[in-house]
Amino acid sequence: MKKAHQASESIILNGLLCLTAGLMNTYSYLYRGKVFASLQTGNLTLLGIHLSNGEFDAVGRYMIPLIFFICGVILSEIVRDFGQGKFHWRQWALVLEIILLLFVGFIPNSRNNLANLFIATACGIQVQSFRKCHGIPLATTMFIGNMRSIAENVYQWLFHHQKNSFDKGILFFYITSHYLLGAIIGSLAVHYFNQTAIWLACAILVICLLFLFNNREKNI
Repeated sequence: MKKAHQASESIILNGLLCLTAGLMNTYSYLYRGKVFASLQTGNLTLLGIHLSNGEFDAVGRYMIPLIFFICGVILSEIVRDFGQGKFHWRQWALVLEIILLLFVGFIPNSRNNLANLFIATACGIQVQSFRKCHGIPLATTMFIGNMRSIAENVYQWLFHHQKNSFDKGILFFYITSHYLLGAIIGSLAVHYFNQTAIWLACAILVICLLFLFNNREKNI
C-alpha cells in the first residue's frame, strides 16, 4: 500500500514551484538590477564585493532582498498560525505570493528596489511554505542543497546499492531540472515581455493554487 502524502508534497506541484523560482530569479537578475530573488548567498556575495570597492550606493540594492526574504519566511509562519479556516494555510500563502508578484508587473524599471522587495518576500513565503516532496526535505527556490543531494544519492546507489537512493536522486534531478527550465523560460519572457514577464510566474502559481484546491490536504 502506497503511503499517502500531503498535496503540497506532490511531485507535480513542486516541479511547478521550481519553475516559478527559476523564472523569478532570472527576472530579478535580468530586469531588476542584477539582483537575485531568492539566491541570497549570491546577493550577500555581491554586497560584499560592492562594499570592498567602496560602492556604498549599491548596498540597498542587495540588502533589500536579503531583509525581505527573511520577512517572507516570517510572513509564511504568520499565515500558518492565523490562516486556518475554510482554506488551507498554504493556499493563503500562494494567494499572497501571487498578489505580491502581480504588483511587481506594474512597478517601473526606475523603482527596482521596490520590485525586488516584493519578489524577495514572495520567495521567502514559498521556500518556507513548501519544504517537502513525498516526505523528502527539499527547497523549491534554492538549489545548492538539492544538487548536493543528487550527488549523495547517486553515490549511495552506485556503491552501496541502496534502492531508495536511486529514486531520491531522480527526484532531486527532476526538481533541479525544472528550476533550470524556469530560468530558460524566464529569460525568454523578459526578452519578449520585459516588465510584465513576472506575470508568467503568477500564472504558474495560479495553477499550483488550483491544484491545492482540487486535492485535499490535512491542515498541517
